[in-house]
Formats: sequence, structure tokens, C-alpha cells
Amino acid sequence: MQLPDPYPPLLAELACLFYARLSQHLPAETAQRLALAQANDISQTYEGCQIYIPKQDGLARARRDAAIARAFNGYNVGELAHRYRLSATQIYDILARQRQARQPSLFDSNS
Repeated sequence: MQLPDPYPPLLAELACLFYARLSQHLPAETAQRLALAQANDISQTYEGCQIYIPKQDGLARARRDAAIARAFNGYNVGELAHRYRLSATQIYDILARQRQARQPSLFDSNS
């Protein structure tokens, strides 16, 4: 991938990551143009800021927990524990957190 000279190292790394993904689906020239545009958009949006990018395991855990809550039927804790390789206690904890996240607050001012 051709990068403008000079190009900041972090933006170059981002552009190369974008290019690697885009080039799987688009012609090389189009992928390169879009990759550079995305890197520049990030630069303009977050210039001067330090941003935190969370680990993927938090996202994967949130998806797993939501899937457990959807699959729960009131009687299948053992099955869910086995399927997700967790203990029954962990399944109950996940269900409690999911239930609490869905439950509206009694003190919500939007009522």
C-alpha cells in the first residue's frame, strides 16, 4: 500500500489494517483510497485525544451473556452451564446482571 510521505506511524498502521480488510472485497485502488480516507477521518475526529480501545474479550463476553439470557427458559441452567462451560452459579449471576440491565430504574426521570 502506498502511503503519503510523511505519514504518521499510527495512521499508517490503521490505514494498512483498513486496506487489508477492504482489499478482500474491493479492487486494490478503491481499497487503498477508502483505507486512507478512513485513517484521515479518525485523525480528524480524534486528533489530540487519547482514546481507549477495549479488549475484544469484553465484547465477546457481553454477546455470550446476552445469548445466555435469550436461551434461558427457566429450567435450563444446567444445559446452559454445560454449553458455555460455566458453572450454574455463573449462569445465575449472568442472568441476574442481564435482568438488572433490562429493568428500568424506579428513579428514572423519563416517566
